[in-house]
Amino acid sequence: MKNLRSGSPLHLIVGLDLIATGLILMNNDRYFFWPPHPEIITAILNDDVVGAIGTLTGIGLIWWAYSKVKSVKADHWLITIATGYYTILSMTEFSHALFSPAGEPHMFMSGIGELVMALVTLYMAKQSPSGEEGDRIKKG
Repeated sequence: MKNLRSGSPLHLIVGLDLIATGLILMNNDRYFFWPPHPEIITAILNDDVVGAIGTLTGIGLIWWAYSKVKSVKADHWLITIATGYYTILSMTEFSHALFSPAGEPHMFMSGIGELVMALVTLYMAKQSPSGEEGDRIKKG
């Protein structure tokens, strides 16, 4: 726990959210529906690979948060993947919200949640050390 206090608790929070989101997407093969996308795109979006990307990225962020060696390059890659993942999910969920029945606002609410998480990852990127600072080792 000491490594987490000296690192970024946001990595843990975002990592847990990515794992949960990824597991939900892997366990629900009909989360995304048609319309608004052609059936082939819906099939790709509902593929377990999409959920696995989120789950693995979440595991990576948690690993980074607890790691003694803080690789700047790994941090940048993980944050970039997480930001793209949340952005794509958010935009897809907003487009699905237009076609969901009026009594089911879950896609709109999910889109807002994913957009907020994308903004959190952008904040993480802003706070992230630059490549010039190099990899650092947290002692303690």
